[in-house]
Amino acid sequence: MLLALGAAVAFVAVWQYLGLLLSTFIFLVGVVVYHLVFHTRWCYIAIKTAPRDLRALWCYVKVLLLAWRCSRNNLTVPDIFHEVVQRNPNKTCFYFQDEVWSFKEVEEYSLRVTAVLKNQGIKKGQIVGLLTNNCPQMPALWLGAARLGAICPLINTNQRGNALIHSVTVAKCDALIFSDEYLSAFQEVSGQLDPKIKAFKFTQRPLNSPKPEKASGDGIPDFADLVASTSPAPWTKADGYGFQGKLLYIYTSGTTGLPKAAVITNSRFIFMVSGMQHMRLNSSDVVYCPLPLYHTAGGIVSVGQALIFGCTVILKPKFSASQYFPDCAKYKATAAHYIGEMCRYILATPPSPADKQHNVRVVFGNGLRPQIWTEFVTRFNIKYVTEFYGATEGNANIANTDGTPGAIGFVSRIFPSVYPIAIIKVDQETGEPIRDAQGLCQVAGPDEPGVFIGKISPNNPSREYHGYVDKAASDKKVVRDVFSHGDSAFISGDILVADEFGYLYFRDRTGDTFRWRGENVSTSEVEAAISRVADHRDAVVYGVLVPNTEGRAGMCGIVDHNGSLDLEKLAKDLARDLPPYARPVFVRVMNSMDMTGTFKMKKTDLQKEGFDPNLTKGDKLYFLDLKQNKYIPLGLEEPVCVPSGPFGDQLFAHVHLASEGFIDAASGWAHVLGAFRKRHSQPTDARMDALLAALVALMALAAAMAAVLSTLSKAAIFAILAIAPCVYRYRKRIYVIVKTLPRDIKFLWRYANAMIRTAKYARNNTSVAELFTQRALKQPDAPCFFVVGDRTWTFREMAENSNRVSRVMQEQLGLKRGDVVCVFMPNCAEFVYTWLGMAKLGVVSALINSNLRHKPLLHCIQVANAKAIVYSECLAGAIKEIKDELPADIKRFQLYGESAPGVTDLRAEMDKQSPDYPEVADKPQYNDTLLYIYTSGTTGMPKAAVMKNSKYLIVVVATVHMLGLNSKDRMYNPLPLYHLAGGLVGTAAAVVDGIPSVLRTKFSASNYWTDCIKYECTVAQYIGEMCRYLLAQPPKPTDTQHRVRIMVGNGMRPAIWQQIVDRFKVPQINEIYGATEGNANIINVDNTVGAVGFLPKLVPTSLHPIALVKIDEAGNVIRGADGYCIRCQPNEPGMFIGLISQRNAARAYHGYVDKSASKTKVEKDVFTKGDAAFVSGDILVADELGYLFFRDRTGDTYKWKGENVATAEVEDALGSVLDRRDCVVYGVSIPQTEGRAGMAAIADPALSLDLAQLAAHVDHSLPSYARPLFLRITKDIEITSTFKLKKIQYQKEGFDPDVIKDPLYFRSGAEFVPVTTQLFTDICNGKVKL
Repeated sequence: MLLALGAAVAFVAVWQYLGLLLSTFIFLVGVVVYHLVFHTRWCYIAIKTAPRDLRALWCYVKVLLLAWRCSRNNLTVPDIFHEVVQRNPNKTCFYFQDEVWSFKEVEEYSLRVTAVLKNQGIKKGQIVGLLTNNCPQMPALWLGAARLGAICPLINTNQRGNALIHSVTVAKCDALIFSDEYLSAFQEVSGQLDPKIKAFKFTQRPLNSPKPEKASGDGIPDFADLVASTSPAPWTKADGYGFQGKLLYIYTSGTTGLPKAAVITNSRFIFMVSGMQHMRLNSSDVVYCPLPLYHTAGGIVSVGQALIFGCTVILKPKFSASQYFPDCAKYKATAAHYIGEMCRYILATPPSPADKQHNVRVVFGNGLRPQIWTEFVTRFNIKYVTEFYGATEGNANIANTDGTPGAIGFVSRIFPSVYPIAIIKVDQETGEPIRDAQGLCQVAGPDEPGVFIGKISPNNPSREYHGYVDKAASDKKVVRDVFSHGDSAFISGDILVADEFGYLYFRDRTGDTFRWRGENVSTSEVEAAISRVADHRDAVVYGVLVPNTEGRAGMCGIVDHNGSLDLEKLAKDLARDLPPYARPVFVRVMNSMDMTGTFKMKKTDLQKEGFDPNLTKGDKLYFLDLKQNKYIPLGLEEPVCVPSGPFGDQLFAHVHLASEGFIDAASGWAHVLGAFRKRHSQPTDARMDALLAALVALMALAAAMAAVLSTLSKAAIFAILAIAPCVYRYRKRIYVIVKTLPRDIKFLWRYANAMIRTAKYARNNTSVAELFTQRALKQPDAPCFFVVGDRTWTFREMAENSNRVSRVMQEQLGLKRGDVVCVFMPNCAEFVYTWLGMAKLGVVSALINSNLRHKPLLHCIQVANAKAIVYSECLAGAIKEIKDELPADIKRFQLYGESAPGVTDLRAEMDKQSPDYPEVADKPQYNDTLLYIYTSGTTGMPKAAVMKNSKYLIVVVATVHMLGLNSKDRMYNPLPLYHLAGGLVGTAAAVVDGIPSVLRTKFSASNYWTDCIKYECTVAQYIGEMCRYLLAQPPKPTDTQHRVRIMVGNGMRPAIWQQIVDRFKVPQINEIYGATEGNANIINVDNTVGAVGFLPKLVPTSLHPIALVKIDEAGNVIRGADGYCIRCQPNEPGMFIGLISQRNAARAYHGYVDKSASKTKVEKDVFTKGDAAFVSGDILVADELGYLFFRDRTGDTYKWKGENVATAEVEDALGSVLDRRDCVVYGVSIPQTEGRAGMAAIADPALSLDLAQLAAHVDHSLPSYARPLFLRITKDIEITSTFKLKKIQYQKEGFDPDVIKDPLYFRSGAEFVPVTTQLFTDICNGKVKL
């Protein structure tokens, strides 16, 4: 103050002496010299930034002049648009696909809309909601409404359920116009909306296209038809509230999770549009806009360039990275709009000449990350980039006017008060402004992070604040007493930092708000949603950094004391109540949470720990898989226990107690304590001192007792003190052993009994046929098989019929031991007695899948090198189709029905034979091959897995003993008999042990429990898909009126396991896992939910015949420095393998008939030189208790419909019809569906592929389970050495049309149909049959 007063006095004195002009000159020179001497850096900055600031100031002045003109004339957006139309009636306003809309046509359409709405009773101030796709009609719709003074909320088209209801309700809509493709979304919520709302669907059709002849029949008026049949209203000035009146509501996540309607007035619309126009655009520009028009960026900033300034705007239905610059070239765009994520996707496209064959001179938008800024500009030859920043509901809008990489705008260092924005200091923990002693906010210094604010000044379009429709929500975004008492400012919630030149850079979101996927996410709203759907558990939500990803991913810490949290239900409920960007990506399940006044500090700690399993203190971590819509375990699922005391492991690592007496033990303790104190020489806290004192007292007490106690007592004390440290050191291992002891003892006891029994079979060289004959002689009239809907077969009948089959084969073909016959039948007792008849001769039966036709069927017969094929009457047609391609010497036998010429009637021939056991010179042996069971294995065409008598008996004995079956049990078997589960597990107990089996021709969910009741079954078989179908049945009394005590099978998902138990009251579920061709078979013996088996903890790891080993991303085994495989640690996924020992029937590996295929499933030098293991191809994970859980298939093999599918074989099958087009096949996950569905990506840049021909070829060449369900037509596929990585990327992208911009198709019936967003949703929701 004194300096200013002195300068003023000096100026007046000089003025009096030298005159005004010279005095002024001298004064200015003095000011300059003062600043150059005392504020050199500021002068440098001012000179450096003057061009930027002056250019921005000139733009700002032009914006204010336009605003002043519009305010003086009280103009609205429709009024200004009319002026533009008058100047350029025939100029193109919008390009949209192949449509061209002139300014005159847009206004005429909007006038028709005005007339329609007026006829429907819409008046000034009423609300007309729009839920419409990008199209030229969308801005015309709200222009027409605005002319009546109505306000249009632009509703996000991705909203469904509660979010959609909220959006319509919070805006208080009087009418709603929605695109016809959102009819189902509207119908889902219509019952919860105000019935007074007038609903109109809108069918988007090209301009001037004829009205369809037939109505849709849904009873909802089509607004497009009304517009087409209504004459335009005469033009008048808008009957609204003028320049300051409300124009639109645009929904933004703001500071709460549910959408909020931000108020857009005419003045704010004009300010935002003109601000961008005067930066780098002009009225002759053609603007490319692929952004959604319900958001500020696309719907105002881009579209507004046409409505306010007469630019031509190119609209796109959806963004496409590959078409971005080709579109710009096609339409001759000179400016293009982006958001940051788009730029990443565009850069990810392969370089092409189109990258620079365009006329775009400026791109504008927000979110272009500094890391890719320069690369983007250089690659696509962009002259100017205008990055802008602002909140839809706020008044703080800035722009980067000079293309400084990474900057989102600036604060002028020369005249900061002209545009009053600032960065103020905030508490890093709470996000609250830090105030000085006067209670005012403090401005952050250069390079100091702070929250971005904009001072509020009513009646100034650049500084006014309208907030949300919800006034309470608006008030939360205002901070008061900012720089003077009584003033106020909009607080953005974003952390920015300004460098010394005033350039602003985005850093993060503050407090309880973070940004993800371009949206603001409120932790409080998400917490409320989680608490509501998770039984009001305590939950805390925060954002965590994910490397190389923009923004912060949502993470939730949730309390679950008793392990009852249902994460699958949580994911499903959150998908209903929260938009995708607001759903927590990570979940951390905790035992407790501090909810005191220091809770926010706790949240900060959780945020710092993130989702790193090494930092989360043993809490369980889960990751949201959006494709499956479920939370899957991430990293360590169980706490990793380390000694929790102040000594930790270091205390007990040095305990070496002597064996000579108590005194030596005490000396050992003293040595440990001294060593510990020496290694930790810093001052100890009170707790450590207390613990040391307690230990010294304990030793003193022990020494005193030693003086008076007997030798025996001394020995006992010594033993306790010697063992105690070891118990503590290995307490986790001891806990695991104690916990798993009952399970392991039960398993080992049953396993031992099974091995004793199989050793007896091996010693006596017993075959399956011999055991069956013994069983039939022992209980001839006992039931062997019950066939649902047919009859009961006794052991006598099964034996006699099998004997007759043997005799026919001897007489007709002279079959001998080692020959092969194919058996091709549906489920029936005849199927079993046929192969039993072959077995008595030592003939191998190849059991063929009864669903196979054409090439796969022929392949199965040929690969078996069969002498004959036996088939049922119902499958005669399938054989007839391929008879001309069968080997000439193969004999055909038909069971039942009229046989075709050249086919032997097996039943008639059997009737001629004696029922006595055939005379066999060369009897079958224990190690002879019994069956071929076909499995897709590691190639797409079926492969014949070798099933020897020895393995058959191992399986049956293991099944009976592990399940605890007895002679009173009866097994229900609705599974196909040509597979391992149905044909061996389901029937072997009857064949060998006399436990009857109930056969059903085909599985029926509605009859499952009815059959079990009717036939008094105590054991029932399943596969995972069956369980889903059972649960889908309406509840009925038969659900619990059965006697089933055991369900056995494979593929029951953990999510439905407990539901099966609870609903059907089945006390025991035994999940089995194993490969038909392999030797690694395991079983869940104790009902642990989700487990497919376990690794016994009583047996040393080195002795386990099964193991999990580490693999890389491509599915290849990872080897250590010693060249051997590396065992996985608990909770670490790995490849499941079975060590091979040909001398042990349980560990022998016989593989396939095709020896080369067998070798591909073997890994050598696994843990020692010369050993070998069967490689399953499955990813499993073992928890700390040894329980094994199935995760996925590896490499080029996936599982679908219970079958293994090889991508290589499917690619080969497709190749013959693709005319040398590149093709890659992979499996994709479908939510709530087991396995992976086949998908093929095909390079077809010309889009000339005949999909109908492809479908027909696939049907002829591949079995049904191997046929691709989805197609992706791409421009090219890179076939390099890193091709597998590309395949993995395709697999991750799945079949989501919102993620993939390539054409997608779905196999529906006999043809491939395009995958729309609605079809994708229906598939994911289980509404489409797969």
